[in-house]
Amino acid sequence: MNEAIQAELQLTLQAARRTYGSAIGERALSIAHQQGLSWEAWRERMERLAQGLMMKVCTELTSCDGHWTGNELQLIGRVAEFYWGSSIADSELRAAAERLTEQSQQLRWDALVGPFVRNASLRDLRSSVLTVAMRMANLSAKVDGRLTQSGRQRLVSLQRELEAALQLGSDHSEAEPTLGAPRGTALSTEPQLEDLVGLPLAQIARNEQLLAQAQAQLRRLVGLRQAKRQVQELTDLLSF
Repeated sequence: MNEAIQAELQLTLQAARRTYGSAIGERALSIAHQQGLSWEAWRERMERLAQGLMMKVCTELTSCDGHWTGNELQLIGRVAEFYWGSSIADSELRAAAERLTEQSQQLRWDALVGPFVRNASLRDLRSSVLTVAMRMANLSAKVDGRLTQSGRQRLVSLQRELEAALQLGSDHSEAEPTLGAPRGTALSTEPQLEDLVGLPLAQIARNEQLLAQAQAQLRRLVGLRQAKRQVQELTDLLSF
């Protein structure tokens, strides 16, 4: 992965952190209070959601053609390193990518961006969320210096999914799929959660089972402490 891509990745992840960080200022106090959360708990939740969004976008695009290149594995590793502070050995990147991709698939776009839809005081940030997600998607799709047909198709479908999750119209111009420069993202058309905290008990039980399975798989791997922690944090999102 060349230096230009690495620099763009850092800028993109920092932009995501700033965007979600904008939702933890003074206006977040009333939101946290309404949900029975402390300001610190709300801040932690938003940080986790940003991490989950970036990891899901990355793994969606790097796995869309059914295999990983060396650059794609390095990209996943760098995203994990940015958020969890410890690098994954090259020999363990593929195993980590498999586990992270598997768990990221369990995360819902509407859950990851939900606070910006459900809370009126945050809705003006929806365009920024879409833009930074698409930026990450384009970067992930073109990490090898070219855009494949499957990558192009996934970029388009991802943007539509994100626009639906964010409840933005299809004529939204701020995040058009810029296929020539690093920008791009994804999302799904699953029904939106009315409240991330109010999942049905059956769904919570299923999420806990998924988490237990993922942790058991990761325990069989050696040297992936940070990746294990990452899966823990990502799957915690499922219980919101």
